[in-house]
Amino acid sequence: MPPFDTPSRARVCHPRMPPGSRAPLRGPFAIAALAALAVACNREQKLEAPTALDVFGTANPATPVALRLDTTAGVVHCTVDPRGAPQAAASFVGLATGRTPFRDFASGKVVKRPYYDGLPFFRVVPSVLVQSGCPRGDGTGYPGYRFPVEARPDDEARLAAPGALVLARYTPPPGRTDPDPPGAGDVHGSQFAITLGDMKHLAGTATVLGSCTDLDVVRRLVEQRRAGQVPVLRHLLVP
Repeated sequence: MPPFDTPSRARVCHPRMPPGSRAPLRGPFAIAALAALAVACNREQKLEAPTALDVFGTANPATPVALRLDTTAGVVHCTVDPRGAPQAAASFVGLATGRTPFRDFASGKVVKRPYYDGLPFFRVVPSVLVQSGCPRGDGTGYPGYRFPVEARPDDEARLAAPGALVLARYTPPPGRTDPDPPGAGDVHGSQFAITLGDMKHLAGTATVLGSCTDLDVVRRLVEQRRAGQVPVLRHLLVP
């Protein structure tokens, strides 16, 4: 992978003084006004999903990426295969390493830091899957951008066995109107799942990123949730 020095794909916002301003503000009023404009600018900043060129330095990456998921139940090792899903791989790896900018859920600011560290496994279904990657912790969070499914002809076979690493699809928030719904077809953001059963029915409707081992650890995450604990992804590392 290239050094983490690729440019941000956040569109630049240029603060301007309000219409009708007669003269530039000076002193503490100017500082306060510019600070307010900067905050507003950051919140209005539009984000685009990273490309493979942004993250991997090539538009057609072919080298698998090893991942280490340090969880409250132990360590899970996964491999991301970018072939056939370069944008999904770029987003996942870019967020994990802190290379890809995202909108922080708490502050609303656009930031760059490892995205997944400390997020809960908010959804667990015994013998089916565990799911994480949501900053809200309820399945409605995303990094400020979304992108379409990238399908491969062999996805059904990749999903048939437990251990598939899959991006989760957008789900409308329950009981309320989404103020920022995705465009047509843009169903992926940051959320992902590790499967524990045959999920080949997802082929063509969700992007398969790769595969994971250490499924005994994944099953312990399920047990933690069933015991009333909150299983957490402490660190998602790219060695």
